[in-house]
Amino acid sequence: MVRRLKLAIGAVAAVGVSAAASHGQEMVEVELTKLDGTTMTRTYEKPRYGGTITMNREILLVSFSNWDPRGGGGPHELANVQITNQRLSQLDWARGASGTNDYPNFVAATPPLYTTGLLAESWTYPNDTSMVFKMREGIHFWEKEDVAQANPGLEADYGREITAHDAEWSKNQMNFFQQGQPGAVKWTALDDHTLELSWPTPDATQAGFNFSQYAFIFNSGMQNISQDEWGDWKNALGTGAYIPTDFIPGSTVTYKRNPNYWEDDPIHTDNRLPYADTFRIVDFDDEASIIAALRAGQIDLTNGLGSSGKWGTQLKETNPEIGQFPAAATPAVWVPRVDLPNSPFSDIKVRQALMMAIPRDEIVESFYGGAASPYAYPTFPNFAEWCVAYDDLPTEPTLPGSCASAKDVVTYNPDKARECLAAAGYPDGFDFDLWTPPGEAEFNELYQGVWNEVGIRANLNVDELAVSQSVKDRDDNLGLTSLTPGMLKYPLSMLINSLHSN
Repeated sequence: MVRRLKLAIGAVAAVGVSAAASHGQEMVEVELTKLDGTTMTRTYEKPRYGGTITMNREILLVSFSNWDPRGGGGPHELANVQITNQRLSQLDWARGASGTNDYPNFVAATPPLYTTGLLAESWTYPNDTSMVFKMREGIHFWEKEDVAQANPGLEADYGREITAHDAEWSKNQMNFFQQGQPGAVKWTALDDHTLELSWPTPDATQAGFNFSQYAFIFNSGMQNISQDEWGDWKNALGTGAYIPTDFIPGSTVTYKRNPNYWEDDPIHTDNRLPYADTFRIVDFDDEASIIAALRAGQIDLTNGLGSSGKWGTQLKETNPEIGQFPAAATPAVWVPRVDLPNSPFSDIKVRQALMMAIPRDEIVESFYGGAASPYAYPTFPNFAEWCVAYDDLPTEPTLPGSCASAKDVVTYNPDKARECLAAAGYPDGFDFDLWTPPGEAEFNELYQGVWNEVGIRANLNVDELAVSQSVKDRDDNLGLTSLTPGMLKYPLSMLINSLHSN
């Protein structure tokens, strides 16, 4: 069995302000109820229907050409289907920065407190090793006349109701979570509208629940057509707000409004979603091009501008009219093989040395422009109920073979890092390969220099995502593989800004 450990290093909370409402637009007041039961009133620009939204795809670890359910499982592997296929649950928009502000930013892995149903209307915990989701009734796949090109093999699926059996089938096609946690969460359709998620032993990380927010549900009727056709965008069949109408690989994907979409705006509750008639995703793959497109009004929105905070800081100074909204604090991790005895990273002391070699406060300011947190465990500081305060961390080693305490590991101490390396048998340090996709190259160049200061010398290999990620499971992988964004609740994260043009 391949065993992997994820080293999570730096933590960031994205910050920003919303763009001002356009002059002359009608404003409306809405009364909202907070989680504590109190009410508040907010003023909004009245939503309008019609028009086109153009956004750039996220440039960090996102495939822009993948429509195949076997190609991933979550939004970073299946970016094109985020608005065509849906999940069991979702972040509750009405509780976020647009609503009551019960949570101050958009988060990738959310506590159940901030979550609401999507394809599932409710869920229960019968015991410590399972959840049962009640699927929402009356949600249908797109009609045949609404898709770009109907496939005779999917004839029975156009317009039919989505069921728990579709969810079970979809989970069994995914490889993203199963790569790292084979069989950890099992999905079983108990009937058409009841789905059970189960796992072998009690799990405090709530992996099952988080999976319900992450995994897209596809049409199980795809098993009736050739698997060679699964990746053809014309065979996409979902329940989402938008339907693909055109796809130019590496350039543009265009969607139209689903005329039979079921969901209402959770803030303007009389309004049926979505608002825009057309949605376009374009593929600018470098930060400079994205910034230029934002400034020129060629795109309305981008999600993510690389791993550094410098672009957001620069835009605040040069283009204050471009609003920056809080986005997911996304984990930054490096994946070593810890089951290979000839790998230096199989020794906990080496892994601890990596952590202690990082000047966190300096990186927060110089790399992230201050929009970061040097510490977050086991989740982000804005979740105060769950985050362990730095001062409360243990000050003595507790793990077998360890040379540092939990507090030591998240504190910059290059001298202690060198001591741990020497204790592990590397008094002069060592060389290793560090694999990274292009979108993370700048980030990894930074840490290459940081680790070199204590004698851990990284040979940086920049390859396309598929290449760099394939390395992590190889039996000859004695180095690190960069994996950003990570998944679930890995606590320490890099910056992803959401930028919006006015």
